[in-house]
Amino acid sequence: MDLKKYKRPVQNIIAVICVIYIIFFLTKNRAEIQQALNLRPLIVAALIIILILDLAINGLRMKIVMEKCSDTKIPLGPWYKIFILGRFLNTVIPQLGNLYRGITLKQKHNISYTNYISSLAAFAWMEISINLIIALIIVLLTNRQLQIAGIDAWIFLTGMIIVIMAGPIIADAVIQLFKIQNKALAWIHSKLSQVFSTAVTSLKDIRYMTSIVSTTLLAFIIVTVMFRLCFMGINIHVSITEIVIFLAILKVMDVIVITPGNVGIREIFFGIVTQQIGLSMMEGILASTILRILGTMVVFILGVSLGGIGILQRRYEYSQQSQSQRDLE
Repeated sequence: MDLKKYKRPVQNIIAVICVIYIIFFLTKNRAEIQQALNLRPLIVAALIIILILDLAINGLRMKIVMEKCSDTKIPLGPWYKIFILGRFLNTVIPQLGNLYRGITLKQKHNISYTNYISSLAAFAWMEISINLIIALIIVLLTNRQLQIAGIDAWIFLTGMIIVIMAGPIIADAVIQLFKIQNKALAWIHSKLSQVFSTAVTSLKDIRYMTSIVSTTLLAFIIVTVMFRLCFMGINIHVSITEIVIFLAILKVMDVIVITPGNVGIREIFFGIVTQQIGLSMMEGILASTILRILGTMVVFILGVSLGGIGILQRRYEYSQQSQSQRDLE
């Protein structure tokens, strides 16, 4: 049975169910919706500026990781165009942006698809790990009594840090133990080994780690301010400690893609997490919805201005080129 042909329909069905649930949930809380719709123009303008800053710092961090994993320098201007167009395309058609980035980096900067995937994996792993460590430090310094789902937040965060940081290191060690004779399996084994070993060996480069930690800290501050401002805009008081825990956990969940763009899933999870840190589910869903709308608007404006529509019209070419490229590696 070819499970791939069922993947997209199932994802779409889940997304529709989640969106219907959110609409039903919001209609029961019309006063809060009206409050969100009445966001002050100054708050909206500030959130848009912060979203642009967040996009810029994320692009810079990914550039640092990409250059490290591929040992190739990428000019800043062309890289930002590739990065923003990739984000735009992923927003319209899931994974199309990743295909576009992989192909463009190969054609214009001779970065292999495997190195590109290694960079994405290393970027996600390091971002999640650093965010969790930052959150743990803030919790220990400000509010050790704070709980998540009945568990002390600092214990919860420590457990997540151990599991996530140890994952690639253990996986790399396990993969190195096996020698596979089957040609297809050996190819997969070699690619997985490269992905994990790249992530692990990069930890030894002090200059690289300093760049990643400093830019990730800056990104964390930017996003913390963004969420604080968003909650303030709908008259909800949230402490900095609660926000940093909220953000650290959400970064972990961002890696798990269930529906295209995690539409519906993200909003529901926002609600669940805010509920666990002492707020209401409604408040989390409202914040997520506001930021998704504004974030999508920013990405669409930037993506269209950089020629994203033309790439969408040639999307099937990118799918074919991507498959050919992976076959050659």
